[in-house]
Amino acid sequence: MKRSELKKIIKECVMETLVSDGLLSDIIAEVTVGITNAQNLISEESQSKNQKSPTRFQKQIRQESKESENQRLLETKRKMLNAIGSTSMSGIFEGTEPLSSGGNSSAPSPSGPLANIDPKDEGVNIDGLFGLVGKKWDTLK
Repeated sequence: MKRSELKKIIKECVMETLVSDGLLSDIIAEVTVGITNAQNLISEESQSKNQKSPTRFQKQIRQESKESENQRLLETKRKMLNAIGSTSMSGIFEGTEPLSSGGNSSAPSPSGPLANIDPKDEGVNIDGLFGLVGKKWDTLK
């Protein structure tokens, strides 16, 4: 067998193996993924290099904006506290009574241990509790 014939046979076998078994497409896919990952790394590195640290002037502007924001918040708080403490707000709840059940009639009734208890109910008087327990209370502490 001549060298050229052997070369032709080997070439056909390799081509058939690569194309028919899908090996070539797998290799191309892996190479493509590798190239894409490498390009992403390169672009991330170039972006991080392009980002400069803020200058002293930019830092000063940021600091001044933070200070002005804090100043506005303090001013708003002061105005609110003055409004609450002023005589215009005194007696705002005068003559009102707590609701006997929930606020919204369309809303479901609240559930909980005190759901059906009238807000005006004084509850249980526990003034004499310590007198009943006596010295045992000190040992329970």
